[in-house]
Amino acid sequence: MTDGASIDWNRRRVRARRSTYQRVLGADLLLHLAVGLACLAAPQLVGDLADAAPGAAGWIMGWGATIILVAALYAPGLQDPFRSRFPNIIGVIGRYLLSMVWFVAGGRLIWFGVVELALAIVLGWLYFRYCIAEIMSRP
Repeated sequence: MTDGASIDWNRRRVRARRSTYQRVLGADLLLHLAVGLACLAAPQLVGDLADAAPGAAGWIMGWGATIILVAALYAPGLQDPFRSRFPNIIGVIGRYLLSMVWFVAGGRLIWFGVVELALAIVLGWLYFRYCIAEIMSRP
């Protein structure tokens, strides 16, 4: 394999891994945006699904606004994942910690923990693979 072919192969691999990571993260951010908007628009429905105490609508709306804010803060990591490493790394670590909170809370909230843990594992693995490919593509 010539040097030119090797460099081109590395660049294609980096683009593919970056694209995969961005698609999965974009879908995740859309999911979080939808949940946040549902919390703001229909807090009673979300409270019923989560088996929340009656009168928790204010807390649910606050949680929805927080989810939207966190998704917005994650946007630079979506646009340029390698340059904006901090939001991506903190996002993965935060998902692990948040999943533990949901597991400790118990009840129907365990399902939120399962989803967050799965997203943390997938996004962490994809981001790691993308960063390794990016680093290895630089002579």
